[in-house]
Amino acid sequence: MEQVKNNKNLQHVDTSENKTYSWGLDLIRVIAMFFVVLVHATTIYGFNDGFSSFPLFLSGISRWLSHSCIPLFILLTGYLQSNKNPTWDYYIKLIKVLLEFFISGFVLATLYWIFFDIQPNYWTLIGRMFIFDYPGYCWYINMYVGLFLFAPFFNILYKALSDKQKIILLISLFVLLSCPQVSSYWGVAYPILYYFIGLFLKEKQFKINKWILVGVIIFACLWQMLMMIVPLYGVESHSNVGCLVISVAIFLLFYDLKVKQNAKHKMRAAKVLRTIANASIGTFLISQFFESCNEVLFNKLALTTFAQKLPYLAYLTPIKFLISVVCGLVVSFIATWIYKLILLLINKIKNKKLASKQEKAS
Repeated sequence: MEQVKNNKNLQHVDTSENKTYSWGLDLIRVIAMFFVVLVHATTIYGFNDGFSSFPLFLSGISRWLSHSCIPLFILLTGYLQSNKNPTWDYYIKLIKVLLEFFISGFVLATLYWIFFDIQPNYWTLIGRMFIFDYPGYCWYINMYVGLFLFAPFFNILYKALSDKQKIILLISLFVLLSCPQVSSYWGVAYPILYYFIGLFLKEKQFKINKWILVGVIIFACLWQMLMMIVPLYGVESHSNVGCLVISVAIFLLFYDLKVKQNAKHKMRAAKVLRTIANASIGTFLISQFFESCNEVLFNKLALTTFAQKLPYLAYLTPIKFLISVVCGLVVSFIATWIYKLILLLINKIKNKKLASKQEKAS
């Protein structure tokens, strides 16, 4: 969830004469946002049999396809953070992420208060958010903060390696983090694997036939479905081999999509896509509330099996996503203005100190 959102310095811009904007990277983030909602729709409502009917089979495919949501976010982070250094200007951007996190937590608590009459103690919630114990999906922010802190040092390490050493590093991380039979202890560190893959993809800029990538994605989803017959440890994780293949293939399918900046209509559409993509944190966190709404609905309708819930999930899932995006846009807007005010205050303090030093020197 790379959170650089300054419209004056559009990211993914080519500096050649025919300047282009890489809208494919924003599309990947939006896909990952939707997959967050989709993966919850196909995991927390009792899904347990993907072969008894064709609709269930399709939902099983969707389940494994959407497991790539977190890996896609981290691949993007590695790809976009590849040139970052451990500087003040870099680390100050973490404030924006934390602002969105805290605002989303307050929005969630308020929604539960209004619609479920769960009265919050906001002081207690603040304490829980400081230790990443609230809201329910806060584990991602916890992970991302750590990855953000270490990312510049990962970049330094990666750039110091030879091409051969980079390959050995990726293979070693794959064996350690994507093969639980080797070391289940290290499985939780899988974001490091995807981050380095993102660095690798940024460096190599692979061009692979799109139809081949589509075929790979379909085959990997079917493979994941087959693994349900012979349960293997780690098949549900974001780091197993099938999920790794799906995630990288989806990334390569879209990452190089570009539009010329002088194509005004296309650029307007690309900017809208960018705005939605920038709402990823709020969308992710607040989507939890709408999952709770689903649970209440299913309980009222006395739906107990996934097969009974599936017809409702087919149209509720995109609706949940759209409403979550709207909430995420509001959170992003508020956080952006607070962040700008903080930067303005910091700059004023810095300028005041600089003026004081110059006055003393004179």
